[in-house]
Amino acid sequence: MKTACYRDRHSVPRRKLDPGDALVLVNTRRTKMHANRPLPQDSDLARAAAVLARAQQDAP
Repeated sequence: MKTACYRDRHSVPRRKLDPGDALVLVNTRRTKMHANRPLPQDSDLARAAAVLARAQQDAP
């Protein structure tokens, strides 16, 4: 999904703001659910990588 096309509808063009983009994406997702497909589930490999990354962050 292109954030820029939705951002142009809600803000000054050519100006990128992460909080503003997040708000636009949330509102777009909320109001246009029929146009968005569900996210795929994480694979076993992705879940294992997340566990290892968390363990590395928690390590002293």
